[in-house]
This record gives sequence, C-alpha cells and structure tokens, in this order.
Amino acid sequence: MDEPRSSLQHARIILVKIGTEVVNSPEGLLAMGKIGCIVEQIARLHMQGKQIILVSSGAVAIGRMVLKRQQMLSGSMQSHLKGYNPAAQGSLNPKACAAAGQSGMQSLYEVLFSQYHLACSQILTSDTDFQVPEQTILSLLQVGIIPIINENDVVSQRKAPLTDATVKCRFFFQL
Repeated sequence: MDEPRSSLQHARIILVKIGTEVVNSPEGLLAMGKIGCIVEQIARLHMQGKQIILVSSGAVAIGRMVLKRQQMLSGSMQSHLKGYNPAAQGSLNPKACAAAGQSGMQSLYEVLFSQYHLACSQILTSDTDFQVPEQTILSLLQVGIIPIINENDVVSQRKAPLTDATVKCRFFFQL
C-alpha cells in the first residue's frame, strides 16, 4: 500500500493546503471546478470521521477581479470608447486586492461546504501575530466545523504575501 495513503487512513486531523496555483486558472480567474472538487473530497474525508483544517489562498485573486471590475465601472464611457484601460496604467495594490477578495473567498467556501451540510469558519493570521490559535481550532473541529486558515495579507508587514505552503503550514502541524 502507498505509504502516504496508509498514513492518511490513520490520521485523525488532516491539514489540506490549497495554493494560489490551484485556486487560480491560467487566465487569473478562479478555478471553480478544482475548488469544488477539493471541497467534495474534504466533505468525503469529513464523513469518514476525519477532522479537516483547510489552509487556502485565493482572496487576492478574487479581489483583483473585483478591483478590475470596479475600475472599469468607475471609468467614463468616453474613456472606454477611446480604449483607455485603467488596469493597464498601473498594477493593483495586493493589499487592496486581499481586502476586496477575502469575504468573497470565504463566501464561496461557505456555499460549497453547505452543499454537503458542513459548516466552515475563517481564521486569519498575520506575520506580526502568526500564533497558532490552537484552542480555537480544536473547539471548531470538536463540533464538526472546518476551519479555513489564511494569512491576513491586508495587515501583513511584508511587501509580498507569505506563499510558501511549508512555511504557512508548519505552524499547524503541532495539533
């Protein structure tokens, strides 16, 4: 039997990391099919009695779509007819993208998990306070809620978000 699968069968708590490459399509949109498939697999594990912690990216991608749409809507008709593209004039602020997308990402997970009669919660961490809220996570797991953890890119002091899955996840392996 495959060693990782054997370990998974005996695990009580499973941490699932969904990176930016998974949640984003090559066009910069959300990969809804992939996300839905992962949620379905998590639901199956949950039905087998496993406790799941989900570490997810994606808020910046959703926020980027929101900001681009708002830029387009706030432009004048004349500028659109002349081909003016405000998004091409400068890059979007990643922290603004995160702020605009965080609630949308969580809402997406809530809708997807509700299809399996599962509840989920949101836990945002930051580089200045990257403490594992262990009691909170354990309390949620005990009542069957799936904690969804992400770095709060809005308040992060780093210029670039923490993207290394190993760095992000290692804080949660102590559970």
